[in-house]
Order: sequence, then C-alpha cells, then structure tokens
Amino acid sequence: MFLRAKKLGEFLPTNVKDIAATLAEKGFACFVVGGALRDILRGFSAKDIDLTTDALPEQIEEIFPDSLPTGKAYGTITIRVGGGHFQITTFRRETGYSDSRHPDAIEYTKDIREDVARRDFTINALAYSPLTNELIDEFNGLEDLQNKILRTVGDPARRFAEDGLRVLRALRFLATLSAPAEAEKKTAAENFSLAESTAHAVSARLPNYLQLAAKERIFEELNKMLLSANPDGGAALLGWPALNGLERQVRWAAVAREHPEVRALILEKKLNRWIDKLLRYDLNTEKASLEIADLKVDGIDIMGLGPRGAEVGRVLETLLEVVIEKRSLNKKPVLLELAKDIMAGSSAQDILRREQEKKALAKGPLVI
Repeated sequence: MFLRAKKLGEFLPTNVKDIAATLAEKGFACFVVGGALRDILRGFSAKDIDLTTDALPEQIEEIFPDSLPTGKAYGTITIRVGGGHFQITTFRRETGYSDSRHPDAIEYTKDIREDVARRDFTINALAYSPLTNELIDEFNGLEDLQNKILRTVGDPARRFAEDGLRVLRALRFLATLSAPAEAEKKTAAENFSLAESTAHAVSARLPNYLQLAAKERIFEELNKMLLSANPDGGAALLGWPALNGLERQVRWAAVAREHPEVRALILEKKLNRWIDKLLRYDLNTEKASLEIADLKVDGIDIMGLGPRGAEVGRVLETLLEVVIEKRSLNKKPVLLELAKDIMAGSSAQDILRREQEKKALAKGPLVI
C-alpha cells in the first residue's frame, strides 16, 4: 500500500499541520521527514514525527516559547504542542567526518533539497509539506520504497565513511522493513534488498563492524535487528545463524554461541540494561551483582528442555534469583536440574529452602 501525497496529511496528527501553519505565518517552511514519512507512505502508522524547517533554532524557540533545546547544538528543538512532542531540525549541510561518527561542522541552509542530500538512504531522503501536499523526492526514494530497494544517497563508500554505523543501519533496515512469509495467511515474504553498489560497500565494511562506532550504538542497532519480525534479513550478511524460527528472547544467545566477538559485546557491563530488557528481567541491578548473561546456561539450553517463548525468560529469571543468593549453584549441570524444578512449578524460594535443608542435613544431627 502506497499513499498519494495528497492523502498523507490524513495520517498525520493535527498538531503537525498546526505547527506548519504557525511557521508559515512567520514566513518559514516546514516538512515531515525521516522514518515516520517512510512508514506512512507504506501505509503504516508512525509514532514519532520528525520535522524540518528553514527557521533557525533561536527563531523556533521564539515562535514556540514552550519548546526544549534538546539538540540545539545540531539545530534540533523539541516543540511541545497540544500534549505532543515533536522534534524539528533546521535545514542544514554537513561537512567533514574525521571521527567517522559526527560531522566536523554544520551549516544551516534555506534549501530543503540540500538538507535531504545529507540523509543516509534514499527511502529516508523524502520530505512532505503538510500545507501544500508537496512531496520532495530528489533521489527517487519513492521508487526505491515501492521496489523494496535500500540504496544510499550518493556514493555508498562515502556515506558509510561519514558514519560507520550506517552499515549496521542498512542491515537493521533489511530486517525491520522486510516482512516474513506467513503460511496461515498465505502471504509471500516481502524482503528489502540492497542496491548493487550499496551491497558492495556494505560487504567491504562488515568484517570490521565492531570497530565502526561506539559499542552502545552498535548494540542498539543489532538489538533492533534481532528483535524484528525478520532478523534473517540482516543477520545473513553477518554470517550469523538463521534466527527467524527462534523466539526473540534467545536470539542473542544463539548468535553469541557461534560468535565469541558478539558474546564479548553483550557481556560489556555498560550494556546490561539492554540485556535486562531483552530477557524481560528488571531486578534492581544495585541489589544484584550478577546478570542473566552470567548464568552458565542460556536460552538455547533452556529451550532444549522444552520451554518456548516467555517461559524461557521466566526460567532464566528464576535461576538468576537463585544464583544471586547462592552463587555456588551457578554450574551448568546444576542449573539444568533446577530449571526442570522451575518448569514443574518450583519458585526461587522453594529451591533455596530445599538447598538450606540439604545443608542442614549434611551437618548431621544437632548434639546437645
């Protein structure tokens, strides 16, 4: 499903048109850009609407006094209107990426076409005016979207050199924008693919993907890919195992088992908050000095005992509760036996009580 430009406004919050109208009264343009526009064009709803304008950050703040300077150094202001929050960024050009992460300098411009030219992929380089229904498409992004092609804006080698994380974003988009086949609905897979030149550039950079950006940013991109409905869309290019058939809770475990460098990545202490979220475990980390990733069993091991889905996470969470209280139990054979008890209905407290009773019996009868 692809929407005509004149119908796009029907899928946008009324606040967006109000913001554009307010800016127009002051002589400024306003466009909807980014992933929200891409998803609306595909017929999906969009949660976070990003806007762009030729008004300078200071002018935006003056027009919208209740705004927040969330990214003012890079031209981004958050507008608060009607209970909603909308990020709006001034049209800009970017020059120099000496650290392969951030532009060395930004320069504001009055031309929306210069602004979209700095975007990563053609499907993200579209801009829509909610007032005039004009759709700016300088790089044939709409055609690529319809044909399910992921193509960089301009030279792919240059785009990936500007920001090393873009190569992982490409893999993430292959996964998140693609839809796996559904046998029950008899629908075929709708997979995005890389344009030939983009594919060559991706292949050239993937061998060193762990050095492309900060570890936190790498993990975020990979996490989004693995939790998507079609992770194999991107994982295959990394040489990772097939993941589509696995429950989301154990995909990281499946990858880490075969790729030590990935295991090292997810075990970094500063990434624990993502691991906790991934495995649906929110125990106060100040209280617990161990994490699920520290257990001597993983999701694949638990699946081998029979559980699937959320049950895998529940078993792992319960095992962690036990190990936090009695670390000597953190041995694979022991944990597998305890997992069977948990599956049979035992709680962490039940297991710990039995362990305490075993300890008491081992000491022999009390002599008075």
